[in-house]
Amino acid sequence: MEFTQWILYLDMEEERHSKQDYALARIATEVRRSYVEHPKKVKEEDLLIVFEKREVSKEVDEEKVMESHKLFWLASVGLKSDGSS
Repeated sequence: MEFTQWILYLDMEEERHSKQDYALARIATEVRRSYVEHPKKVKEEDLLIVFEKREVSKEVDEEKVMESHKLFWLASVGLKSDGSS
């Protein structure tokens, strides 16, 4: 339960702009305005980076997940996939 709440929080946090994002966009806007013919047309919002939400596949192959977990566990304790060391 707590893990899924953290995942949801991090997804929301990824989409939100921080004060630093706005400050850097403001600086970039002023730099850009010094190079264009019509400086009033350059907007701060145009220079904010917008991250697209990535699609996550809902289909999970349980056998592949279990096999990858098993291989990870075996490797972390120093065993090979056939059980030998």
